This record gives sequence, C-alpha cells and structure tokens, in this order.
Amino acid sequence: ELHIFQQTMVVTVGVLLGSIESLIDAYSAVSWVFYGLSFLGLIIMRFTHKKKRRPYKVWVGIPVVMVFVSLYLVVVPLYQKPVPSLIAFATILSGVPVYVFLVM
Repeated sequence: ELHIFQQTMVVTVGVLLGSIESLIDAYSAVSWVFYGLSFLGLIIMRFTHKKKRRPYKVWVGIPVVMVFVSLYLVVVPLYQKPVPSLIAFATILSGVPVYVFLVM
C-alpha cells in the first residue's frame, strides 16, 4: 500500500510541475543528494575504519571529486529552477514522517 502511495505522490508532483522534463530535472537533483551522501560515507568509512577488510579499494581522490560533482549537481538546479527542485525535495522529505511512524 505504501508503494502505491509513493507512486501517486510522484505522479501528482509531475502533474503539478507541468511536464516530464521538469520532473526529471527536479528528481535528478534529489538523486544526486543520495549519491553524494554515499560518496561521503565512503570517505568517512575509509578514515574511521582503516583496518576493515574491503573487497576493493578506490583511490580516495575519486570519491572526493564525486562529492563536489554531486554538490554542483544539487546546487545548480536549486539556483536555476528553485520551485520544481524544492517541490521534489519536499516530496522526498515528506517520506521521513511516514518512515518514522510506520517503520520504526
């Protein structure tokens, strides 16, 4: 049931924004937030858990560059198209209370 609700919210936002292009622009910025957090987590884990065994290692410069790339890809859409981007961020953040009340 929750999955259907999420799809309904995405379609509603798409209708409010007016076009699929706006929807893609807005949600690509949101997705880069999560990519950036993943890269940041990789950097943090690299320095806080030095002795952990890793199946593969990446040169630390790559995640650092990708954190800056993801910051750029989040900030620029917020600057160029603030309303669709803020609606997308609000839609994603609206899932936090649903998670807290239904999952936790």
